[in-house]
Amino acid sequence: MAIQVLNRPIDLMIIGAQKTGTTSLLRYLGQHPEILTHIQSEMTYFIQEYGKDYQEIFFKYFSNGNPQGKIILAKHVYVMYCPEAIHRLGAHNPRMQVLLMLRNPVQRAYSAYWYARRMGWETASTFSDALRMEEARLREGWQKWRQCAYIYNGKYYPHVKRLFDKFAKEQIHIFLSDDLKEDPSKVCRQIFTLFPINPDLIPEIEKKHNIATQARSETMARVLAWTINPDNPLRNKLKRLFSIICPSHLHFSFRQFLMEINKKPFSPPPMDLGTQLSLIEIYHEDNERLGKLIGRDLSHWSLTNA
Repeated sequence: MAIQVLNRPIDLMIIGAQKTGTTSLLRYLGQHPEILTHIQSEMTYFIQEYGKDYQEIFFKYFSNGNPQGKIILAKHVYVMYCPEAIHRLGAHNPRMQVLLMLRNPVQRAYSAYWYARRMGWETASTFSDALRMEEARLREGWQKWRQCAYIYNGKYYPHVKRLFDKFAKEQIHIFLSDDLKEDPSKVCRQIFTLFPINPDLIPEIEKKHNIATQARSETMARVLAWTINPDNPLRNKLKRLFSIICPSHLHFSFRQFLMEINKKPFSPPPMDLGTQLSLIEIYHEDNERLGKLIGRDLSHWSLTNA
């Protein structure tokens, strides 16, 4: 017998940025019994699926629990960069609370490169080569190359400013990855107090999520990435085929299983100092403007190995 899922608007959305601790934050918040979130790492509705039947979308992401009386929490780390997605958030729920996690952009870019290698999105064999390729890639479109837009995705100011232009200040909640690292329970309590739910729950924080690993086979990683690439002309046919084999909400679990067996422990080598200094210079002005906008001292982001 099919389970009826009453679709509800998203109440709380983590919208960025990639490689800042958003997956950990999602899982910590999702432990609260009065919050319902998705098992998928990202809810792609506002980026890729907008316009589809929302009831169908809601079932895809939130059929794992009863939404009645729950706060609905979702995440997609690229929403903050997409003006159309920001507009869609406001149209979907004008009272939505939005969360941003921001990280030293130099560290974020380097972490994102190794993550893209593991996920099969990146073909450049060195971080320096990937940075040199970025400008040409972005001329093809940010949507196509968003996973590899290492410099662009670390220039937070214009995207955060756009968010402040769209939503009331009290709806926007910005944390640094250092905040989550130093006291994740405190961050969660601050977020819990946004809603009429028990703010005193202490989540299990020992487990780390989305930690650095390396693909055992980069070829396998690229094949898995190819199967879900929106630019892949066979993608919809593959989805229909998988739908025959198993329900759509199980596709994510199956793909995660394949990705897990293709992972091995990995510690990235230190970043080249020249590359690090170059990125610090690139981000300096943007960091200063961002710090003034959000009222945080970000001067430590301009230090080497910060």
